Amino acid sequence: MNPIFNTVFKALAVGLGTAVFVLSVMKVDVETESLFMMLGMAVACLGLSLFDQKDGKSDSDTTAV
Repeated sequence: MNPIFNTVFKALAVGLGTAVFVLSVMKVDVETESLFMMLGMAVACLGLSLFDQKDGKSDSDTTAV
């Protein structure tokens, strides 16, 4: 997987998790299903970014041979 996609998926997961945390702390009137959907998308993004990693290294950590 392209290292840019890996970074984007991780950033999306952090952003969605932060949004859920802030919305729940501020007690903004948001449906619970929407918050769980956002958390589900964050977990899916993390899963996609970790899917390509082998032996604890991602494509961005390895050098081209």
